Amino acid sequence: VHRLSYGSFYDLKSLASSLLKPTIRFDDDEKLNWLKIKSIRFSKNVMDGEPQMAVKYSHTEEFKMADASTRRQRGRPNTPWKPLYDSLLPISVAKKADLLSLCQQKLIPVEFHAWIQSLPTGETVVEAESSVSGDDNDDDEQPLAMFKR
Repeated sequence: VHRLSYGSFYDLKSLASSLLKPTIRFDDDEKLNWLKIKSIRFSKNVMDGEPQMAVKYSHTEEFKMADASTRRQRGRPNTPWKPLYDSLLPISVAKKADLLSLCQQKLIPVEFHAWIQSLPTGETVVEAESSVSGDDNDDDEQPLAMFKR
């Protein structure tokens, strides 16, 4: 078991946007639209061996040449990994109360009690709906709390 803290999660979206080449452009500096491509052709330039990419947006137009070279920098870029969260995420008051009641019933090991008591709560935290029900009987004997007014 590997225990993770909130600092163990990193913002990979910002890391990917800083490392990946955002767009490919045609020779006339127009951006390549990948969703509109009807035909694509790859080849190597005879003179310098650089890859070339030719694209058509419709079958009736001529191929447009796009820059397909990789142009990589030497070595790996030094991009810092930013943490995804700056602090612990709050849980709902109801969830914390449930956890504390499990602690009182000694269903949660004693070494976790202090950590559970220190969890931050938030009034605006929205609970995810559970898809697991306690019983297989779908009778209307116990109305759901969300339908009470």
